[in-house]
Amino acid sequence: MQSFATKVLRACGGLLLSVRTIIKAHENGFVFTWAFVRGISGLCNFPERGSKIYEELDDGYITVMAKLHGRRGLGKMLSFHSFLAERGLPLRIYDVNRFLNMLCKGYRLDAAFDLFYLVLDKGPIPNVVTYSTLIRCCCNGGRLDDAVHVFDVMLEKGTHPDLVVYSILIDGFCKEGRVEEGCQLLETAVKCGIKPDVVVFSSLMDGYVRIGNIEQAFKQYDRMFLEGVEANVVCYSTLMNGLCQHGCVLEACCIFSRMLKQGIKANSLTYSCLINGLCNLGDLHEAFVVFDHMKCDGCTIDVVVSSLLVKGLCKAGRMLDAHRFLLKANLEPNTVIYNELIDGWCRFSQLGNASKTCRLLRVHNILPDVVTFTVLIKGMADGGRLLESTMLFFQMIKKNFIPDAITYLCLIDGLCKHNDVLAGLKFCGIMRGNGIYPDMYVYNALINGFCKTGLIDAIPKLLGKLFRHGLKPDIVTYNTMISGFCFQERLSKAVVLFQNLLIEDVRPNVITFTILIDAFCKQGKMEEALLYFNKMLEQGSVPNVVTYSCLIDGYFKLHMMENSLALHEEMLRSNISPTIVSYSILIHGFCREGQLEEALKAFHVALSSGLLPDVVAYGILIHGCCKAGQLDKAMVLFGQMLTKGIKPDDLLCSILAECLHRKGHSQYY
Repeated sequence: MQSFATKVLRACGGLLLSVRTIIKAHENGFVFTWAFVRGISGLCNFPERGSKIYEELDDGYITVMAKLHGRRGLGKMLSFHSFLAERGLPLRIYDVNRFLNMLCKGYRLDAAFDLFYLVLDKGPIPNVVTYSTLIRCCCNGGRLDDAVHVFDVMLEKGTHPDLVVYSILIDGFCKEGRVEEGCQLLETAVKCGIKPDVVVFSSLMDGYVRIGNIEQAFKQYDRMFLEGVEANVVCYSTLMNGLCQHGCVLEACCIFSRMLKQGIKANSLTYSCLINGLCNLGDLHEAFVVFDHMKCDGCTIDVVVSSLLVKGLCKAGRMLDAHRFLLKANLEPNTVIYNELIDGWCRFSQLGNASKTCRLLRVHNILPDVVTFTVLIKGMADGGRLLESTMLFFQMIKKNFIPDAITYLCLIDGLCKHNDVLAGLKFCGIMRGNGIYPDMYVYNALINGFCKTGLIDAIPKLLGKLFRHGLKPDIVTYNTMISGFCFQERLSKAVVLFQNLLIEDVRPNVITFTILIDAFCKQGKMEEALLYFNKMLEQGSVPNVVTYSCLIDGYFKLHMMENSLALHEEMLRSNISPTIVSYSILIHGFCREGQLEEALKAFHVALSSGLLPDVVAYGILIHGCCKAGQLDKAMVLFGQMLTKGIKPDDLLCSILAECLHRKGHSQYY
């Protein structure tokens, strides 16, 4: 087989290298082998022989240039292409496309456009591959508008896009959330006689799933079916993923069954979607059933699937089961899985076990990452161990781990929750000094700290900083401040804030209205409370069980029992399930009115509904029995409470002791 040097020399007719050619080559920044410089000499001095190079070099000169220079030589390759084009030497579109593809793979999009415009100006005429290569590169590089521009040039030059071009651009629109534009492009393709395939429909379905429009995603699925396009595993996985993200896991399971009935084999992604959805729903039993099916189906059990199950177990507080699963799975854990375990222990305030799990990282030679430190810092800060969380933060920096915005947020939020607002402000300054600008989450944490510590009048100064950095208060900010003023019983200030919220075009939510309703109810101002309740309904916000409970309690305190019961019935008619707290309010109201039998009925309704009474519910009812002189019933309830493992508090014990003393049963206490 002839060497490259031999081929070039033969193509150039054994020409001797001229001094002028060497100078030209160096002026253009080329560092070529001896044989290639001889080739350039032949091309420059004898253009008619240029075509011989193409005949002799089967791979084309672009491939040879790539072998010589690699990615770092792409700029020189572009200069050389221009060098040839300016001298009218023959260029093949095949080589142009190869070169364009190399530029795109090398993330040299600007250089790719330089080549594209050079080809448009000097030739050869771009073909469909030229356009599709550049459009794909633009879409992958997040430059969708540039991709649309290339598509428009394609149409202008009379080159007809094929299905591949339309597929690439539709997928680009969908990934950017511009799904409607993707649909419009599909209609254009159909008008041009192009039949969409499963790839196009999968892109549209994925696009609608990304923007949360599951209904439209299914419409695309139905259209695909009507047009005779067979769905594949990607389509079904996309639909299942969307359904699971929106909590519609049962529907996702139905889609999964339909897919299997059509003889389409599930892959790891399909199973991962289902397992993730079931774990988020808290249905771990079904998640492990799906996991067993996955193993039987021969799918690879990777770290991603294992981490989903570990996360689900940790979220449910089944930490030991999570550890057992990892041992049984015989998988080598990585940082991601250990982070889930550490987070699980921290979530349930088991900081000692979290630290032990962290030490296991070193035992298994697994390096911690920023997430590891962040999870531990959050756990310690939320648990009130502020000094330890602060020390860990500085230890993290000492070990060359750079805290990110989430790390700062977790620390600042923990400090503010435990009333150390000054320390929170200090770390906010450190954050800014390290080039990370606080976002609304950080400012909301600080504002919450100011409200908790009674420094609500200092908030305007903080809001000034917020505005100077181009941020605007959101609904969380307003809810926090309104709650702060209501806590201080400064309702006029809270109402002014509510009005400002509307002026700033921030939409109040159910929490906003409930905070104000609760504040007015506590002050016995039921007319004002109802006013905001009606405003809430007019806006289209749906009251929740807390909203109704506030109103019911407010009416009971004013001895307006009929109103309380009417609201309770309205809540039930609205399919809002009462909680043990709402039943406790009802029981307390009956006891206050001396209607012990009604209180006991409400208690038994709560039990029959599957609710578990807490110490507060038992305490209210026992106190009601004692007040009514029904000591026997009080003692029966007290016995039930102890049987269920509910520990009585000091208040309940003192109530019972006083009642027993009055009845002359001092021997029992």
